[in-house]
Amino acid sequence: MNDRDSFIPRMFRSILDSSLSTEWVTPYTYPYFNMIMTVHIVALLIVAISEIIERLISKNRIRGITCKS
Repeated sequence: MNDRDSFIPRMFRSILDSSLSTEWVTPYTYPYFNMIMTVHIVALLIVAISEIIERLISKNRIRGITCKS
């Protein structure tokens, strides 16, 4: 079965061939590892930002300050 032209392989190939994974983020010579490292860094940043926001909200609740939503 040849699914070389399906959406997901084309999407990953275009990400791997982009300048982000070939020029900007290049600690590894294999582009797949660069993409995986970038995905992990983005995931860690998302978790870190959500933790910071959560702690700020909990500090405001402890002080009696309510956030307006």
